[in-house]
Amino acid sequence: MNIYLLMSDRPFDLDIGAQFPEHHLVWDHAVLIESEQSQSRVYHAIKHALPADTPLMIAILDQQPKFKGAKPGLLKWLRERYDAMPARY
Repeated sequence: MNIYLLMSDRPFDLDIGAQFPEHHLVWDHAVLIESEQSQSRVYHAIKHALPADTPLMIAILDQQPKFKGAKPGLLKWLRERYDAMPARY
């Protein structure tokens, strides 16, 4: 299982929950999702759900990120996922 960071210069107001039920909004322009899909598959699924001219970046997070000012519940959501993952050293 991977945690992906999705970022854009526009708010993520689309419903990604149908395809990626394990997701959490960090800020309006950043979303974390958990998926077994490859980075390429996640990228193309999100890319095709957005308007064609929308900038998009997707990155795999190997470690739990540090953050400030995120939406409520994010830290708990991340801890549950990273605690369940095998160590990646």
